[in-house]
Amino acid sequence: QGILIRNAFRRASARLNLTHRASEKLSLGMTLNLARTINNQVPSDNAFSNPVQLVALPPMQRPYLEDGSPNPNTLYYNNLLEVTDATDQTTGFATSVLCLPRMSLSRVCLSAPNLALTCSISRRKPITDDAPLIIPVFRAA
Repeated sequence: QGILIRNAFRRASARLNLTHRASEKLSLGMTLNLARTINNQVPSDNAFSNPVQLVALPPMQRPYLEDGSPNPNTLYYNNLLEVTDATDQTTGFATSVLCLPRMSLSRVCLSAPNLALTCSISRRKPITDDAPLIIPVFRAA
């Protein structure tokens, strides 16, 4: 839980390291990383809808109506409307695979270049649109 309304971040990750000695002179290694993140975000400050802007409401105006819903008729924008009526969550998945071949000849150890592939997918559901936005990112080294 964050210190602001509707602000939270969760992450789960795992790492697996494998090494196989194929022969006396050749060893193969692999590192696999998996991660999943969920980021509940607050609105940015573009439209003065950030929760920090709640301090700008005059103290004589009630932030909530008598039925418990946010008051839409305040002098300054009531950010509590964003809290109840909007969602802004980013879910990300990331996978990274690193292959490490190594060959040793007599007393000299030769390492081949590392082969790496990273895949990162972010899914975000904007406040004003019901269709999620999926952004895949692939990197190879």
